[in-house]
Amino acid sequence: MRITAIRQMIAPLNSAISNAYIDFSKMTASVVAVVTDVKRGSKLAKDMLLLDLRELADFTDYFFICSGTNPRQVQAICDEIDLRMKQLGLRATHTEGYNHAEWVLLDYVDFVAHIFTEAAREYYDLERLWADVPQIAWAEAPSA
Repeated sequence: MRITAIRQMIAPLNSAISNAYIDFSKMTASVVAVVTDVKRGSKLAKDMLLLDLRELADFTDYFFICSGTNPRQVQAICDEIDLRMKQLGLRATHTEGYNHAEWVLLDYVDFVAHIFTEAAREYYDLERLWADVPQIAWAEAPSA
């Protein structure tokens, strides 16, 4: 009986939360466009990868992984992603590693960006850790 009462109390909250979520396909397409622009520009994000974690993880839906050749380039890629996400009205809930810039994590809740130097990416090898997760090819990425 107690569980039923709790469920009834939180049902309106769950509904409000689910209605507040952003259409993530648009956000994904925007992030892909942002990072593709970064790759074409002087910031040159390398070896970009988008992983679909929706079936395996409940802490986020997607991982974006890319590399820069040095810490300044990693920071420039992060700055560009952050600027574009802010233009979409989205702010990172957490940023980790920006000052050192070997591995920077930008957490947008449903989307987490990992920007590495080449050496750090090889060392931590997230692709191996998440090898069973589907990769989204750029051609398959949803358009805005």
